[in-house]
Amino acid sequence: MAKDESGIPHNLRKVYRRLQRWRNSHTGRLPIPESLWAAAAELAREHGIFPTAKALHLEHGKLKRRVRCRRGAWRRPRQQSHAGAY
Repeated sequence: MAKDESGIPHNLRKVYRRLQRWRNSHTGRLPIPESLWAAAAELAREHGIFPTAKALHLEHGKLKRRVRCRRGAWRRPRQQSHAGAY
């Protein structure tokens, strides 16, 4: 996050700090917990996807998919069957 946080909303700073604590407490590449994604998606609905992804250092595309899901419940896209496609 930028060193000057004066223009960043308090709720965005709060989730940023939660993400930083989680990132600092884990080694390796682990998936971000659903509760943090849900908080980020809620903020993105309020502040916009790009500004939220940038401030929280999250991948824009993943955040965008989660924002589109209702009630913060994220499901992987279903694999389309190729049967009958030929």
